[in-house]
Amino acid sequence: MTLDLVTLYFVNLLYGAIFASATILTAYIDPSRTYWRSWALCYVYGVTSLFLSTTGIAIDRNVVLQAGNILIAPTFFYYYEAIYGLTNRRVSKRYLYGSCALLFTATLPAITNNNVIYSDVVRQIMVIAACAAAIHCLMQPDVRRLTSRFGLLLSAIVHILALVIHLLFLFGLLPFTWATHEMVLTVHLLAGIVFTVLNGTFLFAMTHERNALENREEALRDALTGAYNRRAFDQYLSLKLSSDETSNFLLMQLDLDHFKSVDDQFGHPAGDRVLIEFVHILSENTPAPHFVARLGGEEFAIIANDLSFQRAIKAADQILRTLETKTFEFGNGQKAQVTTSAGLYYGNGDDLSVEDLMASVDRCLYEAKRTGRNRFIRADLNNSATASL
Repeated sequence: MTLDLVTLYFVNLLYGAIFASATILTAYIDPSRTYWRSWALCYVYGVTSLFLSTTGIAIDRNVVLQAGNILIAPTFFYYYEAIYGLTNRRVSKRYLYGSCALLFTATLPAITNNNVIYSDVVRQIMVIAACAAAIHCLMQPDVRRLTSRFGLLLSAIVHILALVIHLLFLFGLLPFTWATHEMVLTVHLLAGIVFTVLNGTFLFAMTHERNALENREEALRDALTGAYNRRAFDQYLSLKLSSDETSNFLLMQLDLDHFKSVDDQFGHPAGDRVLIEFVHILSENTPAPHFVARLGGEEFAIIANDLSFQRAIKAADQILRTLETKTFEFGNGQKAQVTTSAGLYYGNGDDLSVEDLMASVDRCLYEAKRTGRNRFIRADLNNSATASL
C-alpha cells in the first residue's frame, strides 16, 4: 500500500497546527520563558510554509511553492533559538536575516527559470545545519542531566537523515524515476511528522523536567548569595565520605572576621554585598571541580576535589589574601576591608564521619580566630593521606 503524498502533507499540517496552538497558549500563560515564543513562532512559520507548499502542489504555482520554501528559514531559526532558550542561551538575530537573504537569493532562479533545485538544495543544507546545531546544544554538559532531551535529539537525527536522502536525490546521486521521487518525498514527509510530534511532545517533557530540577536546585541554594545552603553541603559531604573515592580533597570552613561591625556601621545592605562578593572570591579562587556553600550568617565552606596538597594550600592562602586586599565601597565615600579565618582539612576522608570531620575543622577555625584572625589552621586527624605543614 502506498501513502498518498497530499494526505501526508495534511497530516504534517494538522500536527503542526496542534502544537502551534499549544505553544502559543503556553507562551501567553508563561511569558517569562521566552523560548515558548520561539517555539510558537517556529510552528507558525512551519505550518504556513507547509500550507503554501501544499497549495503549490495542488495548483502548481511555482511562486507560491517558493514562498513556502523561503519561510523555512525563520521556521528553523526559531527552532534553533528555542533549543538554545531551553538551555539558557541566546541566539543573534543576524542568523535569521542572513538565512532569509540566502534563501531568497537561491529562490530567484527558481522563480524566473522555473527551476526549484537551487532553493531546495540551500533549504535542505540550512535545515541540516540548524538540526546539527540543536544536537550540539543538547549535548552540552549542563543539559545532559535532562533525560527528555533524547526525544529532541532523536527528532533532529531522524530529520537530518531524511534531508540527506533528499539531498542525494537532488544532486542526482539517487536515480531519478517517479517511483524514487515519490519514495523520497514520502520519507521526507514521514520524517516531518516524526520531527513535529517528537519535538512538541518532548518540548513539554523537557520543560517540566527542567522546572522540577530548578525547583529542587533552588531548595538547595542560599537565596542571598546563590551558594549552596547548609542542607546541600551536609548532603554533598556525606555522599563524598561514604563513596569509594580515594582521591584527596580540600575542605575549608571560613568565618568572616568582625562581620557584625560592618553590619552595624554600614547597614545590612552593605553586609549583604560583602557576603555576595565573598562567595565570588571563593568561587573564583577555589580550584574546580569545587563546591561552595553558605553554612549560615557569615560562615561558609568550600570543598575542592582532586588536587595536590601544594595546590590546596596555595588556594587557601589565595582566598585569604584576595579578601584581605579587597576594598569594599558602599557609596558616599564609605569603605571597609574584611578578613576571614578558616579551619582546613586535606585528605581523602577515609574512616571519617561528617560530624567528626566538621567538629575538627570547626575547632581549627576558632583556634585561627583566637590566635589573631586572617589565617587558616589545618586539622590533623592522623589520616595517612594527610600531609603535615
